[in-house]
Amino acid sequence: MSKSITGSARCIHIALLNKNIDDIDVSYLDKIYPEMSAICKENEDLCETAKKLCVPYFEELNAHEGITESKEAILDAINKRIAIQGRRNDMHFEIAFHDNVAIGIAMFAIDLGTVRGLLQSGYGTVMEFYIRPEYRRMDFGKEFWLHIEETLCDDGASSCYVTPDSVTGVPFWTNMGFEDSG
Repeated sequence: MSKSITGSARCIHIALLNKNIDDIDVSYLDKIYPEMSAICKENEDLCETAKKLCVPYFEELNAHEGITESKEAILDAINKRIAIQGRRNDMHFEIAFHDNVAIGIAMFAIDLGTVRGLLQSGYGTVMEFYIRPEYRRMDFGKEFWLHIEETLCDDGASSCYVTPDSVTGVPFWTNMGFEDSG
């Protein structure tokens, strides 16, 4: 699968099917492998956990961009994302847990062609990706990405793009093999 990053005229792109996931040595991840749970609007506990992760995530992104947004506005946006869960089998909103602690969250899907003129429909896209700061640089993000990549491939994607922030996102996604496609 090809991989790319997009956002503010940046696009990092990666070919996911160009590598065999089975060829990647992840044996060292056995001791840190996070468990993933799909968020569904009917599960109030997971929805509350999602909100607790998303608020600091969006606050971090906003701080990087110099944006001020109220907690209420952030929660409203999160509630809208939770409300659309279950509408498509190829749209995912998941929480990563380690030792029963919520450590990260991601929203990813097969794009239906919403980035007009830039991408064709059928690309995988990671719309949101967050690992709590105290769990970064411990390979949890990498393992979460490998899970996302496998899921997107299973959903039929052959390429994937992300729209990361420039402070924490671009370095992470570049390390995951994404390339800036302009």
